[in-house]
Amino acid sequence: MTHATQATDAELVQRWRAGDRAACEALFHRHYAAVARFFRNKAPAEAADLAQRTLLTGFQRIAGLQDAARFKSWILGMAYNVLREQLRSARRERIDFTSMSLVDLGSSPVSVVARQRVHQVLLDALRRIPIELQAALELHYWERMSVQEIADTLEIPLGTAKTRLRRARELVAVAMADAGSQAAPREQPEDPNAPDDLQAWAFEIGRAIEPE
Repeated sequence: MTHATQATDAELVQRWRAGDRAACEALFHRHYAAVARFFRNKAPAEAADLAQRTLLTGFQRIAGLQDAARFKSWILGMAYNVLREQLRSARRERIDFTSMSLVDLGSSPVSVVARQRVHQVLLDALRRIPIELQAALELHYWERMSVQEIADTLEIPLGTAKTRLRRARELVAVAMADAGSQAAPREQPEDPNAPDDLQAWAFEIGRAIEPE
């Protein structure tokens, strides 16, 4: 298994396609945390089941992955589709992911032990912005994805990804201010990769939402 853990995603995908089960297991263990984390602040009660469903579906459809080096973006994009299906199934009605938030849908909040109140305020604020914006911002903060990687994951144009990130940051800052956070985020810079209060807080709570 040591060789498998040192291999790149592209190498593991190729080996899995050739029937190497150890490569499949290595991919699972490498990316399970990221997939489960994706669901933790969106569907906490079902996070583990949805993560396993996503990975199982991904392995069943591995032949359709065109760029093996982009396995993480591909599997997280699949997680986003699984989330959308789950929310639609739970509501049994049309959901506008461009305008509706998890709070609008009545989704239960994630239970984490936050060392600072501002961390819980941030988690709550993320759940109050449109789901498509929440997904983009959490991928950026918790998976350290670039704008291009987010665009690839969500299958949207690069310009759209930039717009979503900018709008998401604006709305989160407003939601945190409305919640009475004592530490309001500083004005956000043009570069979404630049350090700021919001990014620092998000990095700090990343471990708090690790899958159980």
